[in-house]
Order: sequence, then structure tokens, then C-alpha cells
Amino acid sequence: MSLVTKFLESRPEYDKEAILSFHRGCWYQEHNTPWHCHLCVPMEEYCSEARAENELGETYVKNIRAKLQKAKEKYSGYKQKTVATVESLKSISFSLKSYEKNDFGLVWMTPAPRIGIYSQQPQRLRSLYNFMLDVNEKMEKDLSQKDQSFKNFGCHFCLFVSARSQESTTIRQCDVLNETGEGVKTQELVGYIQMDDQQYYRLLPNENYRRLWFDGFKRHDFLVIT
Repeated sequence: MSLVTKFLESRPEYDKEAILSFHRGCWYQEHNTPWHCHLCVPMEEYCSEARAENELGETYVKNIRAKLQKAKEKYSGYKQKTVATVESLKSISFSLKSYEKNDFGLVWMTPAPRIGIYSQQPQRLRSLYNFMLDVNEKMEKDLSQKDQSFKNFGCHFCLFVSARSQESTTIRQCDVLNETGEGVKTQELVGYIQMDDQQYYRLLPNENYRRLWFDGFKRHDFLVIT
């Protein structure tokens, strides 16, 4: 984390939105390792810095924007498929609260398919990562017995990071579904687990949650940014 901290200290324009992302399972199969990690920073600020670098410049920025456009088109296709098939998606019995421990809690985020993580008190980033890993492994074990699509469970562990917090958790305001699934509220989170949209929909606890989340998802420009 010292490298991340030094990087963000020298670039305060990134600090409020930086995310440390770990790709897991079938969402990372390019190499013979179970995961990889990268630091995600704001797009426009990064492009501005790239233009100022003689080795990178405008050509590099154009390539970044072209890749972003392709990603938008890909995720638009995923969204259209989910919208078209949502009536056929069968719910899976799942208790999110049963995975909470060590002062970390879990909530359903909206409109993106993300399981949000909050903490009762500041904690070490390593503790947050270990908690995410535990949730990921237990979800795969429990859910793959009910549905084969959860084998080698693909997701991103997304940890909010900042130069100010350094190796401790960073809090950001996020939209989540409330306790009844009948409304949306803002809650302080320290990170989230990015999931597949169809798997996420199937795990939502009841029809209230599914209807409210799906209504937001349909209006949302779905894009995994990590």
C-alpha cells in the first residue's frame, strides 16, 4: 500500500475516487493466478495527465477512449440481455446478513450489481480484503451447490483508498436499497464486491428488492469501471 499512498499523495485529483480492484475467479483468466489487482482512477483526470506526458500524449488518450467505448458497447449488450430475460431468472435463497462478521456489514447497492460493505469503525485495508475474500469463498461454496454458474465465482473486490487514509479504510457515500427493499438510502461504505448482473438479481431477497433494483438498473448506463 505504500506505493499506492505515494502515488495518490502526488496526485490529489485522483484521491477522492481511487479504487483498488482485485479481479477474482472466472473474471480473471488471463494468467495462471487466481486474481490480479490494479488501481482505478478518474478517467478525465488521467487523460489530462497522459496528454501532458510526451511519451504518451494524444494518441494514447485516443486509444483509452476507444477501449472505453468498446466496453460501453459490451456492457450495453449485457444489460439488454438481462432486460430481455429477467422474467425467466429464478431467485436463489440467500441470506446476505449471514456473511457479516468482524464489524463489517453488507448491503445491496443500486443501481449497479454490487454488494456494499460498511464498517462500524475504521479498520485496516488488509482486514477489509480478508473479509471480502471470506465472503467470496463462502458464497462460491454455498451457491455453487444450488447453481453451477457460481463455480469459480467471478467478481471484483473494490476497496476505496486514499492518501489520507493510507492503509486504513476510506469511507464514501453510496446508494443502497433500504432494509425493506421499498426505497433507496445513502450509506457510508468502505468498498464493494462487483458482481454479474443476472447473478445479483437472482440473489436479491424478495420481489420488493428485485423490482426496485431492476427499475433502477434499466435506467442506468451499466458499466463495470473496475
